[in-house]
Amino acid sequence: MKAGARQKEPLGVRIASQAVAFALCAVIGVTAVAAVTALQKDSRRAVREKLASQMSAAAERRSDLDSQVRGLETKIQEQTHRLNAYQHQSPQDLSDELLTASTPVTGAGLALTVSSQSQSVSQGGRVTSTFERSSVTDIDLQEIKDLLWKSGAEAIALNNHRLGPQTSIRHAGSAVLVGTEAVDPPYVFTVIGDARTMTDMMKSGIGKELMDSLDKRGITASFQSRSSLSLPAAASTAISHAHAVKNGSSAATGKTGKKE
Repeated sequence: MKAGARQKEPLGVRIASQAVAFALCAVIGVTAVAAVTALQKDSRRAVREKLASQMSAAAERRSDLDSQVRGLETKIQEQTHRLNAYQHQSPQDLSDELLTASTPVTGAGLALTVSSQSQSVSQGGRVTSTFERSSVTDIDLQEIKDLLWKSGAEAIALNNHRLGPQTSIRHAGSAVLVGTEAVDPPYVFTVIGDARTMTDMMKSGIGKELMDSLDKRGITASFQSRSSLSLPAAASTAISHAHAVKNGSSAATGKTGKKE
């Protein structure tokens, strides 16, 4: 009996041990709950921040798309207005615009490049002072232009200057002028029309004679078919004194209205 009593702990010690164990469990539990709560808060914060960033990016993307849509709508309206105006034009109006070169045009055709074999071009593409500008004359360019019209050209530009009824090609000192604009060699005719027909006519008959004459003077002419060409409108001249004559009037019929 005495040995068992010695092994048995006092009541106060057991109570104290249990209290300490309970306190430790409580501390560990509270700490664990606090840690889990903190982790949950951090996780929710990260999710909220990520969602906020995604929403901001989506809003910016939507704004960009709205701007693009407005831009496309404006272009569609412009093209629609142009198409409506074009559709309401009579065939005569369209023909007149082509003949007077008063409107830009596009279509298939050819590019005819006329240059002197003695030309010297810098690496930047600009003609140097060693280029013999007098090799190709305004007369040469006029003859080529006339042959192109005769071969079926529907629209012609020289170095991107449209040739119309009021457009001249002439020399002014050492420069070649198209209208009032100076152009530098090489001279490139861009022509809308049947490329094969125009090339064949330029290489036969009168055209061949002209090409041979240019070749003897060291001038080359190269032809290249183009599936698509865009030519600008010719420079316009304000008309303030001339007036259209109605059909059947004395001026149109050649009558003066005076008694003989």
